[in-house]
Amino acid sequence: MRRQLLLITLAALVLAALPLFGGDDHEVIFTEGYPIKKDSSGFEEDLFIGDAVITGETVVTGDDETVELEAGGYKVMVGSNTVFRLMEVERGGETQTVLTNVLGKMRFARDRATGRDPLFASNSAVCGVRGTDFTF
Repeated sequence: MRRQLLLITLAALVLAALPLFGGDDHEVIFTEGYPIKKDSSGFEEDLFIGDAVITGETVVTGDDETVELEAGGYKVMVGSNTVFRLMEVERGGETQTVLTNVLGKMRFARDRATGRDPLFASNSAVCGVRGTDFTF
């Protein structure tokens, strides 16, 4: 009985820690309209709530379409008529997420401090910052 309780507790701890060691998947938590995502080979698929956007994929929104992604204690809101790409780079021996705004508007909001913020990339930018929430 004691051994079973120990195994159940250990399994629960491992399952609770999985998000800390997972990749840089960004879960879609909201969509408006019919946005799509493209992979690196150009394959397109519709984007729905609960889908994951992984490194190398691009989110494309049209008129009156928006997408909200969540990962690692932050949210990314992709505005209408936007091309947003999720990338990663290696810096100092560690892989870091890069939120790339190719075209259009993106909003970033930090939910909690995790000590590891993503990087941001764009050809040009006009930013508005308000606490841990900014529009890019």
